[in-house]
Amino acid sequence: MRTQMWLSVILTCVGLWSFSAQTISAQDVRTGVEQLAAQIAQAAPEGRQLRVAVADFPDLQNVTSDLGRYIASRLTTRLVQSPKFSVIERQRLNQVLGELKFSMSDLVDPAKAKQLGRMVGVEAIIVGTVSDLGNQVDLDARMIEIETNRMILGATVTISKDPTVEEMLKRGRQETVATTPAMPPGSAPAGRPAPKAVATAEIEGIALELRECRVSGPRVVCAFTVTNNTQRIEEASFNTYESRTYLIDDLGNKITSAEIRIGTLVVREGNSGLHQVPPGMPMRMSATFKEVSSESRTINVMLGVAGQQAIFRNIPLLR
Repeated sequence: MRTQMWLSVILTCVGLWSFSAQTISAQDVRTGVEQLAAQIAQAAPEGRQLRVAVADFPDLQNVTSDLGRYIASRLTTRLVQSPKFSVIERQRLNQVLGELKFSMSDLVDPAKAKQLGRMVGVEAIIVGTVSDLGNQVDLDARMIEIETNRMILGATVTISKDPTVEEMLKRGRQETVATTPAMPPGSAPAGRPAPKAVATAEIEGIALELRECRVSGPRVVCAFTVTNNTQRIEEASFNTYESRTYLIDDLGNKITSAEIRIGTLVVREGNSGLHQVPPGMPMRMSATFKEVSSESRTINVMLGVAGQQAIFRNIPLLR
């Protein structure tokens, strides 16, 4: 009897602790955005006032809901109150985007972000994602310096998926497309969807989709889409080492890599480089290989990523 009584007390305490832990770790959306704004303000560089724009927050499928627009609007209001920032009004931002014929999602493209910056004097842009985790929602924000495409800071909070948040996630959903300036030769032109993936691989949460491999002059250029499927920013390594990155054609010839491009990172023959890959934001990447035989029809592609090797087999070679 006494054992049962103590067991009941222990279970009750565990239940109360679990409820308390959930309450502490997740809050309502207003409090969550307040915390996000506070983190951004605290981590921002000292000694100068940054002129920034705040983009809408899409989900991991690059779809923007009323929740993503609310977060951007509320962040704009809160950051205006910090002496560290001069924030462009969303009405003005939308007006300039309309004049440039850009969408909100185009602001992740450094080339287009620079055009915006020249028109309104913006030095940095705040982008982010909304991650639906079931009972909770993660809000991740990143500040990107326009001139260098360098991430200045990152911030994250967790909010409860209460009825209000759940309803906002459903309302006003609009698909967006995230792009980067690294448009390899042979990839889809602006305004058209990229070719469907012909092969896929995943290394430590980094998903790689091979879109096509095409002969461009004397070389072969393979176009990829890289997506970080984790809930955190990954600083992934990309390399052109002969032992890691090369292709083998259907004649048995081994052809080494000449160059890899992703975002602003360019890795040339025999080197490696690190690039930050934000969660849920597809990025385009190209890998260029040396001359291939005119008789080759298919290839196997090996790509060095995050200290490992992604392998794509029987890829048709386009000409």
